[in-house]
Amino acid sequence: WATCCGCVLGIHQAVTGITIVAIGTSLPDTFASRTAALQDEYADNSVGNAPTVSNVFLGLGLPWCIATIYAAAKGKSYCVDRADNLFQSLVFFLTVATVCIIALFRETSTRRGVCGVCMIGLWVLYVILASLKAYNILPVQRGPASPSGVCSTAESSV
Repeated sequence: WATCCGCVLGIHQAVTGITIVAIGTSLPDTFASRTAALQDEYADNSVGNAPTVSNVFLGLGLPWCIATIYAAAKGKSYCVDRADNLFQSLVFFLTVATVCIIALFRETSTRRGVCGVCMIGLWVLYVILASLKAYNILPVQRGPASPSGVCSTAESSV
């Protein structure tokens, strides 16, 4: 559905992924976390359903880690084709996530509204930066990857 919606609206696939797909997968988790936070005295259960952990670290990291280990066991390299945006998107994400974590540690009950607006603003900033990168408005700079994509060899995965 998201691919069709992005195609009809003329949105780049990367932008569709960080907006429509991300909202569609994270919004239910967000409402579940909010409900858990409101119903639990210490709000411990709300942290267990963090969208970042489930979608980013497990959804991307675990399959890549398994594929890299499998390729290393076979003595081959594991490559991700078309990974031009991966390095800069990772830098954008980690920068925004670091600012969010710092803001959460500095947050007090009197500034909850301001903190929430800042979090939404950081998400909008991430979407803008990633969209500019997807549409090649920002210059393409490759990270530590091979010319054809991101590769992991048996030597580098050990």
